[in-house]
Amino acid sequence: MKKIIIGAIIILGSIVPLHAFASDTVIRSAAAIVTDTATGRIIYSKESSAMRAPASLTKLVTALVLFDNKPEMDRVISVIKADEVGGGRFGSKPTSTYYCKDLIAASLMASTNNTTNAIVRCTDLSRDEFIAQNEFEGARVGWH
Repeated sequence: MKKIIIGAIIILGSIVPLHAFASDTVIRSAAAIVTDTATGRIIYSKESSAMRAPASLTKLVTALVLFDNKPEMDRVISVIKADEVGGGRFGSKPTSTYYCKDLIAASLMASTNNTTNAIVRCTDLSRDEFIAQNEFEGARVGWH
């Protein structure tokens, strides 16, 4: 779990340009930290040592279950109508196909619900099996 959280933070730090965090930027979250991934230098910090759960703990637990099941990263799948559940979504056309690795990135980085549902098909699990493992793992890491 720690590896996924750290990986998500590192990836986010790699894709957000430094100029996005100008000195006059207002951060409304209770805690935040922004680092330069090239140097490790802290650019901005607010209550960074406070213990908090990640904003999208559900998606991180989903990623943990996904990687435990060794997804086929180069498998090509579509985001289908059944994946649409509201909330954050990846804008895709019904005929579009994507590599699992790209849908996983969209799920974790953009917090898109439809890609989170789609990545279940990157494994050999049924939707019900995936959900059961997700609930078990979530309980194990204390998210309930």
